Amino acid sequence: MEKGKSVKVNEALAKLESGDSTDIETITKKLDIILAEDPLFAEELRILGQEIQAGEISQVGLDDFEAGELDAEIDQTVKGKTTTKTEQIGTKGVRVTGKATIKINQNID
Repeated sequence: MEKGKSVKVNEALAKLESGDSTDIETITKKLDIILAEDPLFAEELRILGQEIQAGEISQVGLDDFEAGELDAEIDQTVKGKTTTKTEQIGTKGVRVTGKATIKINQNID
């Protein structure tokens, strides 16, 4: 997680990432301020939210790259109730010219 300017927000985000939603109000208040100050970001976030709701967003662990050797471990989890198809793709468009080891663990929680 990239650290922001607010310690409270960083702590709240850490809780959310661990599944604890008690500090969601802290995040919501800060996000409301940011969205009001940056209409372009607000529009981008609105479009992203629509794409996620429409099931157009997939989790792709490794996407479109080339390597001489590859050793990767991919852990993908979808949390919460989903109303649309959830697509998890371990690798897509990966080209390896040498040895490749890829371990993929995918879950719907």
